[in-house]
Amino acid sequence: MDPPILLLISTDPHTKPLLEQALDHRRATILLVETTEEGLRILKDQANLSLVLCDESGGRIGSEAILSQARRTAHNLPVIILGTDG
Repeated sequence: MDPPILLLISTDPHTKPLLEQALDHRRATILLVETTEEGLRILKDQANLSLVLCDESGGRIGSEAILSQARRTAHNLPVIILGTDG
């Protein structure tokens, strides 16, 4: 079985290292993008995503657009929105 592919959408440079730490050396591929547009492109192009983590990054990431695209591409793709107070 291939390791899961996680899409992380965040402008915060600390988010990916925190996710890697939380995974505790479990095998996973983390695709990091820093804009809503990049996230939407990956959602359209990458059919084998296991999870999407979307950090709203103080309003700089359009989580509603990400949720909408995720629902259109894979009905069971889990999406977690990480809200910030800015």
